Amino acid sequence: MKKMGIAVLSALALVVAAAAFPQQALYDVVIHDGMIVDGTGNPWYRADIGIAGGRIQKIGTIPPSAGRKAINASGRAVSPGFIDLHTHSDIPVLVDGTAQSAVRQGVTLDVIGESASVAPLEGVVLDEFKREQKRQYKGYQLTAVKKLAMGNSSNVECLLCDV
Repeated sequence: MKKMGIAVLSALALVVAAAAFPQQALYDVVIHDGMIVDGTGNPWYRADIGIAGGRIQKIGTIPPSAGRKAINASGRAVSPGFIDLHTHSDIPVLVDGTAQSAVRQGVTLDVIGESASVAPLEGVVLDEFKREQKRQYKGYQLTAVKKLAMGNSSNVECLLCDV
């Protein structure tokens, strides 16, 4: 009976100590219950992801409470991102600066300039770009392009305005 009382007191002491000194989160973010698509060609699998310091630290079973922030990915695919090896985002990125058309599709890296590049747009490169645009869009009404380029921001230079 005495041993049982000591065991109960010891367990109670551990509970009190755990409550008094809560554990620090192991991860900055835990993405839990997601369908992992890892890019290896294997089928997706359900798992949790622990991220700390901007890097994936663990993929497996992780309680949401192990992270400072928990994201419920139930019913959603989770992937490290996609590389677009052939994109024509040069001008949209210059116009809007956020690459929303790529980011919203999970693209985290665009390879641009594989055939030609518009950056940096200054000097001879700018002059050649304008000549090419004039040749390519000869006869087109560029008013819509001008309005799109200018948008609601007055600090965006319209690249085709004087074409």
